[in-house]
Amino acid sequence: MTKLENELDNFERNKVDVFRFQGIDIGNISKIRIRQDDSGIGASWFLDKIIVANGSGQSFYFLHGKWLDKDNGISAEIEAQPNDGIASLPLIMYRVDVFTGDRRGAGTDAKVTIELYGDTGRSGPKILEGPGDCFERNKHDTFGIEIPEIGKLTKIRIGHDNSGFGASWFLDKVVITSEKTQEKWYFMLGDWLEGDHCEKELASCSEDGTPSLPLVKYQIDVTTGDRRGAGTDANVFIVLYGTAGDSGKKILDGPGNNFERKQTDVFGFECVDLGELKKIQIGHDNSGFGASWFLDKVVVTNQQSGTKWYFLCGRWLAKDEDDHSIVRELPASNEDGVASAPMVSYKVSVTTGDRRGAGTDANVFITLFGSEGDSGERQLEKPGNNFERNKTDIFGLECVALGELQRIIIRHDGSGVGAGWFLDKVVVEAGTGERWYFPCGRWLDVSEDDRQITREIGAVKEDVTTYLPLVNYRVTAITGDRLGAGTDATVYLTLYGEGEARSEEIRLENGSNFKRGGTDVFGVQSVYLGEKITKARIRLDPSGLASLSCAWFLDKIIVTCEKDQTTSYFLCGDWIGKKKSTMTREIPASDKDGKTYSPLITYSVTITTGTCRGAGTDSEVFIILYGKKKDSGKRLLGGPGSTFERGKTDTFELKCGDLGDVKRIRIGHDGTGIGSGWFCEQVVVQNSAGGKWSFPCRRWFDTHEGDKLIERELFVDGEPGPALANYQITVFTGHKNHAGTDANVFATLIGTLGRIDKVSLDNDKNNFEKGKEDLFRVQGIDIGEIKQVIMEHDNSGPGPAWYLDKVVIIVQERQLRTIFPCNKWLATDKGDGQISRTLLPGTIYLLSITTGTDMGAGTDADIYVKLFGKKGNSEEIKLKKSINHKNKFEAGKTDLFSLGQPDYGEITSISVRSNDKGAGSDWLIDRIEIMNDITGITTKAKCNFWFGKKKLEQKFNLS
Repeated sequence: MTKLENELDNFERNKVDVFRFQGIDIGNISKIRIRQDDSGIGASWFLDKIIVANGSGQSFYFLHGKWLDKDNGISAEIEAQPNDGIASLPLIMYRVDVFTGDRRGAGTDAKVTIELYGDTGRSGPKILEGPGDCFERNKHDTFGIEIPEIGKLTKIRIGHDNSGFGASWFLDKVVITSEKTQEKWYFMLGDWLEGDHCEKELASCSEDGTPSLPLVKYQIDVTTGDRRGAGTDANVFIVLYGTAGDSGKKILDGPGNNFERKQTDVFGFECVDLGELKKIQIGHDNSGFGASWFLDKVVVTNQQSGTKWYFLCGRWLAKDEDDHSIVRELPASNEDGVASAPMVSYKVSVTTGDRRGAGTDANVFITLFGSEGDSGERQLEKPGNNFERNKTDIFGLECVALGELQRIIIRHDGSGVGAGWFLDKVVVEAGTGERWYFPCGRWLDVSEDDRQITREIGAVKEDVTTYLPLVNYRVTAITGDRLGAGTDATVYLTLYGEGEARSEEIRLENGSNFKRGGTDVFGVQSVYLGEKITKARIRLDPSGLASLSCAWFLDKIIVTCEKDQTTSYFLCGDWIGKKKSTMTREIPASDKDGKTYSPLITYSVTITTGTCRGAGTDSEVFIILYGKKKDSGKRLLGGPGSTFERGKTDTFELKCGDLGDVKRIRIGHDGTGIGSGWFCEQVVVQNSAGGKWSFPCRRWFDTHEGDKLIERELFVDGEPGPALANYQITVFTGHKNHAGTDANVFATLIGTLGRIDKVSLDNDKNNFEKGKEDLFRVQGIDIGEIKQVIMEHDNSGPGPAWYLDKVVIIVQERQLRTIFPCNKWLATDKGDGQISRTLLPGTIYLLSITTGTDMGAGTDADIYVKLFGKKGNSEEIKLKKSINHKNKFEAGKTDLFSLGQPDYGEITSISVRSNDKGAGSDWLIDRIEIMNDITGITTKAKCNFWFGKKKLEQKFNLS
């Protein structure tokens, strides 16, 4: 393929470029292939034809007349023609006149394209663009399009790409003129090209016309009514409906604050002539703060004809008023009129009653009902502190005339601290001088009266008294002399008089009240309860307090009426609030004062802490004494210095009423502090009247010891816990490689009288090393004769595997020594994989072996023995380490071995085996002696026997 170039500006429109090149003679040329590489700006190329002439004067014609571009292909194969000819039609200029309509926002910034369709072809899409701003409202723009002749135009396709700000376009019409023939074609639209409908096909017309109606200006006068809160900040819209169509939704917006109370706002907009107006639709979007709107009327004027139409409303467009609609349709009227009733001012006087806590901080609302309608609910508010006790607050309300007032509904919303409200009365005066009274004299309170916070009150024409006046009473509260008698709870008092007379529930407070043995005096007010008060009701409110701080030991309450100086006595002498169910107490009245409870008695409590290790405690210890008459209540035992120390005796004094004969106690601690466990030996209780009671204990109060209780009941002269014993535990680690362990080791002792569970063996030394013995001292209950020991570890640390030889336990009180042989691994990766072993009692056999004195009598072989006793036989035991010689089994030497084994009784025979390994494996054994280290029984044999390859094992009888 040859590249066509000759250093000129080639392939320009309507130009002929000549190129020369040499090649082999290929004879007659039947076709050519030509392509362009689509590079550069404007790569598309309209190729008309190619003429190729050879050196002999022969020419070949290749007619194309088509584009080489991305859409049609950038290469082509062209067949040769015998003669030259016309490859493409000539171009004709068409003038395109585009008329944008006369509508608001009619113009567009989008890219506009057009495609012409004729009876012999089509133009393809053409972009309409030119200098300056095209497609502006009510303008017409002219463009030229040069294309091959396509015959008589039948239609066009015109549209835009919806780009830019304000893409919507109101196209009126398009007129296209052929510059060749001056023939015109008309394409009428008169409509919008927007959104999903931004392109349309238009058929041609032979005559011009008016595709869209002219616009008319309408003036809109909107009057907002004279109502409180009538104005709106919402967005308001209107739609006009006439005999010739509707205006579409128009937003009414202008400078300044529109739609304010009692204000008329003027707006204007253009639309096609709607003919005679029949109705409007007007509304808002409920946006903004205070969206509700009271519309009085709308007046619409056709500014071209001067015709006016009146649309009377006089209603709310509001979600919270009237019928809750924010859109209204209003019919047209040819005459103006009054749309809404006039406003009347009402003066509302609200009197709060004279009761303790009568005032409220809540929001108060009122609704007035008359013969001509209601005011709607209105909040009563003004600057300052309203609705205070025994005060009258005056408020102004504006609303349409309600006629004769019949009733009110008044309420509050329960908000704020102290929302309860005692309302005396409401008085309403109209601007015309009329006055109505609404007597109440009741609480609006969720915790008073009938617990309602809304009242409906009928109107009366004269003022009346609504409630009784208050009387002063002096209340004296005497707290008894008992431990913890005072209370931190809130105390309430209700007094009951003759008939149904009763006071409100009165909170008793004037500072720091209700201390043990104290007398508190309060002045309270109530309606007069009559000459005799019949009972008093006491209630404790323990909100936010622990149960121990709410109970109150009340001696008595004395109430004196300052009006008639009568005194009533309410004798108690008992606890209130010891349990949740006793937070309230009703006490009948007495005419005389009196003594309500007996004096206190002193009880001495002596407690002895045990002597065992860790017996003392830092926890809080408590006690309850249970007597024949009553109990002491829970008492904490504390005092100066350190109490409940190991081996010490502490004495405490308790004061309480006479308990009678003390039969049992409950004692324990709260488990707090470091080392909370406690071992108590005994408790002795004495009182100042000479009584004495002993409570043996000898038990742990510990979550890790004994029965794991930290409180328990003890009975007079009851059975003490088991005696204690001191245990000396010696643990022997074996001699095997890596026999020692870094794990935590535990021992459980099981005896005939009980067990001691999982004692941690730790003495702050490097324990359980290979071939070492470690001593531990443990104190616990006496479990009698030890029958089993469970040894275990927790497999922790590097190298937890452990080879345990034996355990020796001595009970020091009885000097009883018990051996528990093991000779096994406690390891997950050695032996049978177990890390816990249950050991049974055994003994130590001291084995003495003497090697002969003959030449070569000693041996380096491994020697194994089996013991045969009257109670059983051992497994084969390897004799690893001599107690008294580093090199064992040397000629003339006696070696001693300690064998921890179950007790097989008297050993009657022994089997000896050599594995015949090592240099000098033959061995002469002279004699054997074996002694039970516990019983001292010794048996022996004279051997004089050679071990060699012919005889590696021999059994010897012992006597």
